[in-house]
Amino acid sequence: MARSRGRKRGGQSGGAQKQGQRQQSKKNGGRRGQKITARTYWGGHAGELPEPPVVRPSADPSAIVRSLGTPPLPGQTHMADQYFTAVYDRAVALATALATAGDLLEER
Repeated sequence: MARSRGRKRGGQSGGAQKQGQRQQSKKNGGRRGQKITARTYWGGHAGELPEPPVVRPSADPSAIVRSLGTPPLPGQTHMADQYFTAVYDRAVALATALATAGDLLEER
């Protein structure tokens, strides 16, 4: 006696078996517990936050990276240094602009 391909043991087709599994998972997923409020989740009031630190821009942003030595790029070390320095300078400029916008820049 030949079985049809769509049938599983027990007489259910594959689609009916999957539908039964979906219904069972919906039943289990419905028990999620109590609803958590935003205040509980984030841990208190927004007024309890500490003051942000004052930002002082770096005079030489690439000093730490230069202290590690030249980049291991044979034949391109001079150009790599220039590109890296340009990226660090741009990062400091953007951070300074953000600190100024947030009124966090150190007074001189």
